[in-house]
Amino acid sequence: MTNSGNLFSALIKVLDTEFYQGEGKDDDYGTEDIRLFTDQFCSLLTANGCDITRIEREWDTLKQFVGLRNMKYSDVWAKILTSSKKQSFENILHAIDILMVIPISNAVLEHMFSAMNRVHTDWRNNLDEKRIENLLRTNADGHEPVNFDLEASFAR
Repeated sequence: MTNSGNLFSALIKVLDTEFYQGEGKDDDYGTEDIRLFTDQFCSLLTANGCDITRIEREWDTLKQFVGLRNMKYSDVWAKILTSSKKQSFENILHAIDILMVIPISNAVLEHMFSAMNRVHTDWRNNLDEKRIENLLRTNADGHEPVNFDLEASFAR
């Protein structure tokens, strides 16, 4: 298994178009990162119909297409994903779709586990699943206690 730090570093380097070099400069930019990603997710990519042998070639073409370094990366990818040339980048865009859903941080998940440990203690181990879920949702999405209007919660 690949070191996740290297994978996330590669992910950022590929997705953030501000790092892209201009045409003709550093033509192998991101190629090693794309290889790292395709090696890591080879079975997932091929299982979903992606031709991984074409990804690097499409990456090189995509870098030339992206001569849009002054735009935010989300605008660049939105433009690419809605482009009429999208079909010529089919395999690399399949990989990019996967890259865009990989969480950079699991802090939210860790926060939820901490909250669950505070809610579901030895003293409160008989709480049913629905009650725990409601308490966790309230913790995650609810108002801060100092901003909570108790009177309004009882008003009908």
